[in-house]
Amino acid sequence: MIKRLFQQLFSKDFPIWFRILNLCILLPILLYPLVFFTTIFFFDNPENLGLTWLLFFAVNAYPIYLLIIAYFNSILFQKNKILGSILPTFVLLTLLYGVIYVVTETRQNIAESIKRENERAKQGYIGASDDFKILDNKVYRYDTLVVGADAKTFEIFDWQWQKDKTTMYYKGKPMTDIDVNTFVDIRANYYKDKNKVYFYDQVLVGADPTTFEVDPMTHIAKDKNGCYFLGEQKDCKTILKEIEEE
Repeated sequence: MIKRLFQQLFSKDFPIWFRILNLCILLPILLYPLVFFTTIFFFDNPENLGLTWLLFFAVNAYPIYLLIIAYFNSILFQKNKILGSILPTFVLLTLLYGVIYVVTETRQNIAESIKRENERAKQGYIGASDDFKILDNKVYRYDTLVVGADAKTFEIFDWQWQKDKTTMYYKGKPMTDIDVNTFVDIRANYYKDKNKVYFYDQVLVGADPTTFEVDPMTHIAKDKNGCYFLGEQKDCKTILKEIEEE
């Protein structure tokens, strides 16, 4: 059956232009990875699992449907060349329109994004959010002046921290005890400089910045003095037990 199908599609009895045109019916097969990925979400809380599986296989079998359509379209062409050319031409024009539409929309979105960023820059905003802006060589968080901040070197460190050449800031609040040159983001809201370890903006009393590290999977922190979880020092076994109970 499959051999007969391909013999029909690529038969030399058809002019080459039609063989190429008829294969345009099969072009949507190139979208198969995207279609398959989308159908995985059919299984998000389905009401009827049997019907969901049936729909899943029915949708993902669409390349077979296209092959059958292309096969019968080639037979139609043998009887009526005009009618046999309509469907593949329609598919080709639809795909071309889709490509042109996507390219046009992408270019328009990029242009609008650049325009928005330029407007935000003119208004003095720093970073991706509207939390901080620089006006008249002064730094503001919303409409509140960040006292002492150096506008020329002020920058966003992450979503809650900021910095300038001499000072770290937590949501616009100057943290004068932090060494700005050695301050780093560890992960899971833990930070450190050469002297101390921080959980958010709070000093983690007793933590050793030299040996302090955070497990990327469990977010359990450790140093030479012990273990920490959610900013609290606890016995390592106790932390593991609490995680297992959750």
